[in-house]
Amino acid sequence: MDLFHSLSSGNAYGTKQIRTVGMHTAGEPTRIVIQGFPPLVGDTLLLKRAFAKDNHDHIRKRLMHEPRGHRDMYGAILVQETELVQSGKADIGVIFCHNEGFSTMCGHATLALGRFLVDTYDVAIFPRRAVLSVDTSHRHTMLTLHAPCGPVRVFVPVISTEPSNAIKSDPSRPVCFLSVPSFAVATNLILHIPSAYCWTELLAARSQQVKLDIAFGGAFYAVVSVDALGFPGGQSLDAGLDSGQYSIDDLDRATRLLKAYMTDASEIRKLLRHPTSPDLEYLYGIIVVDPVPPQAAETVNTQNDPCLSEFSSEGSEVGICFFADQQIDRSPCGSGVCARVALAMAKGNRQLEVPKTYHSLVTKRKGEGAFIASAVERLLLDHDNGGWESWVVKVEGSAYYTEAATFIVEEGDKISREGFTLS
Repeated sequence: MDLFHSLSSGNAYGTKQIRTVGMHTAGEPTRIVIQGFPPLVGDTLLLKRAFAKDNHDHIRKRLMHEPRGHRDMYGAILVQETELVQSGKADIGVIFCHNEGFSTMCGHATLALGRFLVDTYDVAIFPRRAVLSVDTSHRHTMLTLHAPCGPVRVFVPVISTEPSNAIKSDPSRPVCFLSVPSFAVATNLILHIPSAYCWTELLAARSQQVKLDIAFGGAFYAVVSVDALGFPGGQSLDAGLDSGQYSIDDLDRATRLLKAYMTDASEIRKLLRHPTSPDLEYLYGIIVVDPVPPQAAETVNTQNDPCLSEFSSEGSEVGICFFADQQIDRSPCGSGVCARVALAMAKGNRQLEVPKTYHSLVTKRKGEGAFIASAVERLLLDHDNGGWESWVVKVEGSAYYTEAATFIVEEGDKISREGFTLS
């Protein structure tokens, strides 16, 4: 125990510490950095993100990569002061990170951060914690998180603790957030894939065409059905994997090549436009889905609570999100779900306030943890010569604590200082 304390406190071996709290949302990790990340310079959160990329990327690698992490690790760096916090439009900022760099939005991490920020009372971590108030009728508190893509409102269910009567998050009820405006930029787009980017299954199908959609939900995603990639259709995505018709490795190979083509193609880059921020104009991930025949409505909570859906869910979808450097999201991918809801609205396949259940492979196989999402407001964003139709999407899900950790770099340790990957 004496060595554990010394390593944790930094009093041994010349160690430097970064302290984190670990959580997971539907199996997808969030490593929340609470102490030890260097100060970030910049007048805006996006400039602070750029500063982190240019000056502290080795720390991201240290926390995300082996031996402290793995190629599918995800992180969140709290930023106490941003331009929106200073103007009173947000309570705290955050920069997200993953195996490739720093992202602009993360829904699963937002759900986890909602609980964490309610549960911490450390003003060094969350200076505006005392400002949060409780809606006693719905038993929740609301905070605004400044993500790189914009402000995200988060509703966290709470309970009182005895004897201090202090509040803490209630893990028995889901957290929900309201997204930044989400919108479709291309529906039923048919791409001709050059041979240099083709994968085996697409060539075997004697077609080099792929039909897909592109939408923004805090980041840009391409959404494509598994059969459009050249794999066997006729059953749900998880059933195809379970039956051995294709594997995760097969989908990884296909989506890697598809993303490479879409990133290189100038006609695709022209579609990735954001009405206010050019920093967001890049393809973040590919979501593979397989629409199944309409299912019976899934019953969800009907309490009058912003964190609980007011209607039965109109069936469910399974999706696998490959993002960043082919990182596989264990959760249904919150920002990807926002993009998928925006696509459903743009195609006229969904109505306002009607929720749907979104599964990942983990939640489908475990039978719990799915996200429930619906469009709750239609907006027109000013851009160029007209308005862009967009939607505010509500996403709800549950997050849980997994660990509290102190990460160190011992003097002379050159192997782990910046971490490493084998792929």
